[in-house]
Amino acid sequence: MGCHLADGSGEPGRVPSMRRSLALFSTTREGRDYVIRVPGVAQSPLSNEDTAALLNWMIENLSDLEVSTRGAPLRFVRYSAAEIQRSREHPLAQVEAARARLMEKMSNGRRVPP
Repeated sequence: MGCHLADGSGEPGRVPSMRRSLALFSTTREGRDYVIRVPGVAQSPLSNEDTAALLNWMIENLSDLEVSTRGAPLRFVRYSAAEIQRSREHPLAQVEAARARLMEKMSNGRRVPP
């Protein structure tokens, strides 16, 4: 609950909601890397194991995407502690620009939820 509210929503004009994007980002390698490297995750004092568990819980419980049971995308692969460790060592400096590039790439001509 650093940048986002307890329900995963954001702050309009400052922090985008993760209720639609977290699950979507977590279905691609590049998106997963982004999720782990945002400062709130990369610099969290939680262990790699606890960070993976928290991200998995958030996708399963806070996602607005109704694509399978409990909101998790069908292609969703649970985060692992090893994956968290590999990516969080390189936090993003340009979060907004990285998110914009990722959204553009993922949209690929179709509307992707903000």
